[in-house]
Amino acid sequence: TYTPDFYLPKYNLFIEVKGYWRDDAKEKFKIFTEEYKEVKIKIVDRYIYQWLVNRNKSKMYLEQ
Repeated sequence: TYTPDFYLPKYNLFIEVKGYWRDDAKEKFKIFTEEYKEVKIKIVDRYIYQWLVNRNKSKMYLEQ
């Protein structure tokens, strides 16, 4: 099975945060994208993800 990390309903978009890709993870992702072509999914590098989180921490706290 394969489960992306996040779903953004406002954009109907799944997000997968990845650092190092093991071969089995690459294969699962490939199969998923081939089988579910209609699903929008984007890959985000874990370092970029962490940068975005740090950059938006104050905004995230205010929205909670």
